[in-house]
Amino acid sequence: MTSDYDSEAHVVIDGEEIPVHATFTVDTINRRWGGTVDSEHPGFAFKLVNGQRASLRMPDGKTASITPAGGGQLGTTRARFHGSGMPPV
Repeated sequence: MTSDYDSEAHVVIDGEEIPVHATFTVDTINRRWGGTVDSEHPGFAFKLVNGQRASLRMPDGKTASITPAGGGQLGTTRARFHGSGMPPV
């Protein structure tokens, strides 16, 4: 079974909290989740790809680790990601 989520959130990269819009799918059968995050923050994707640790924090405070999926070009504000562990929903 899959569930789709579309929400304002924050990505925390090495302690820096950046506002994003998160769109992701949770696949409970295959135990995986991931999607995209968009931010108006310049160079967001570059920071995500080059950071040491990143997490997705939902409005209710639930947090989960994420890993970038793909390159982070300088100036890009959208990034794909894979979730790690339990999704923050």
